[in-house]
Amino acid sequence: MALDRRAARLGVLALVGVMLFSLLGVRLWFLQTVKADELQESVTFAKTRTIRIAPERGRIFDADMRILADNERVLTVAVDWQMLRRKSQRDELFKRLSGWVQVPIEEMEARFQSNVYSPFLPMPIKEDIDEPTAAAILERIEDFPGVEILTEWRRVYPYAPHAAHVVGYMGAITKEQLDEKLDEGYLRNERVGQFGVELTMERVLHGSWGYKKVEVDAANRPIRTIEEVPPVNGFDVQLTIDLDLQQYSEQVVETTLKLRRSQTAPNPIVTKPNGTRERMDPSRGETVAFKAPAASTVVMDYTNGQVLAMASYPTFDNRWFEAGLSGTKFKEIFPVTDDPDKSILVNRAMQGRYNLGSTFKPFVAFAALNTGLMTPNEFYNDTGTYRLSSESVDLAQCNAGLVKCEYKNATCGGTGRPCVYGSVNVESALAVSSDAFFYRIGEQIMLRNDRGPVLQEQVEQFGFGADTGIELPFEFDGTVPDKELKRLYADRGVISEDEGRGYYIGDNVQLAIGQGLLSATPLHLATGYGAIANQGFVFQPTIIKAIWNPGTPDGVTGFADPERGTIFEDASEPRLLRQ
Repeated sequence: MALDRRAARLGVLALVGVMLFSLLGVRLWFLQTVKADELQESVTFAKTRTIRIAPERGRIFDADMRILADNERVLTVAVDWQMLRRKSQRDELFKRLSGWVQVPIEEMEARFQSNVYSPFLPMPIKEDIDEPTAAAILERIEDFPGVEILTEWRRVYPYAPHAAHVVGYMGAITKEQLDEKLDEGYLRNERVGQFGVELTMERVLHGSWGYKKVEVDAANRPIRTIEEVPPVNGFDVQLTIDLDLQQYSEQVVETTLKLRRSQTAPNPIVTKPNGTRERMDPSRGETVAFKAPAASTVVMDYTNGQVLAMASYPTFDNRWFEAGLSGTKFKEIFPVTDDPDKSILVNRAMQGRYNLGSTFKPFVAFAALNTGLMTPNEFYNDTGTYRLSSESVDLAQCNAGLVKCEYKNATCGGTGRPCVYGSVNVESALAVSSDAFFYRIGEQIMLRNDRGPVLQEQVEQFGFGADTGIELPFEFDGTVPDKELKRLYADRGVISEDEGRGYYIGDNVQLAIGQGLLSATPLHLATGYGAIANQGFVFQPTIIKAIWNPGTPDGVTGFADPERGTIFEDASEPRLLRQ
């Protein structure tokens, strides 16, 4: 009986063994036939690696092909992400690298944990290392598994700080931009244009990434190249800016401000609301120096709208954005301020918001002549003041002081009284800047047109109250006051609810001398005066002269060579907005 049991057990064991071997055979058959292609693909993938190749960013030239923005080759120490996944392996590698690249281990670990670097590129450890250090690391590459020396590009601005507000600067992709940029094919740790032409022409300048697919060994070292697609470099951009004229404009702005700061204005003794008498500025003496904190200028070719120079002060040096500044140092150079006069990263030529004052009067004169309100030879007797007629306001309210009805010319120096110009027509009124003459236009153009926005419609033909369309970011579109604007400002608390109930004659009188709620930029003004100079053609201001195919060769020092380059798109043709 014992032998029979032993034989039965051995039979069961043999059966189980046969079943297990059968299952193993089936599994091997399945892997070698059904799953063969998939497994081969997995093995191939594990043995290959894709290296992304960065394009060289397009350069920026001035009108004469001076190189305003260029690229400098830099070497970067980087590590393959696969070699950093295990903490122990990462710590050992960081420890070995730290002394060579002079980067603390803690800083390397912070980079690894930051989640700001692209998973498709090796993680950078140290940018802009010198050639001897790169060579020494490559000689000992067995000691640094996964480490590479990458050739990258850094933006340089040879003529900085000149034209900094126009050329702009580059920076890391912000949190707000990240999703959009990733969708456009950018990598997480790329630097992109953040201001000026660098921003508005980003897609033109950037280029397209290439890649190289290589086979690697067990140590992740390349063995052979399987496939390579070269990057497409960015297009070069030529501006309409003439650097000589730009430098001169910047010098004029800065010199004029310094001169104004040396001048003073009277600080008279006045009666305060509480009845006391003291100086207008109690903290100052008999005179007060002009503040003159900021200014801008625009030089435009009125025959085609090309901007030849655009200066804004205070200015900045865009090289700082490529200097790897710490957050603390950056705040020292570019302090955050609530005082708009001290803001540095503002292009006042097309972002500044200003009342235009008497510089606006030629457009009001045009409105009066163009609508037939008056003729060029019609004269008006300027007595120094202008009083609204009974058609505009209730004279009883005027006499009671409830409504402002009398408007004065500017005070003549030394007299303390409004200037009196006597008999003036359009030409002489512009020459002496007679406010009273234009007060009258402001009232009459509204009364004679059923209180409609005729003055607004006329001046808007010159581009006031809208973007000019220039190829620069963050442009202020300006405001031409009307009912809708006053209602909007009342809703926002800028003006009182009573003021926002309507648009009145008094508002139009203020508009006629460039005051009130009118606001515009120096660029608006240059566009308008350009139309006057060219006898009525309103051109779109432009800062772009041409787009050049990638890789425009260098010419003499500091210049690109247009003879050996090719234009992709000629943008010099004037764009007529209205006539």
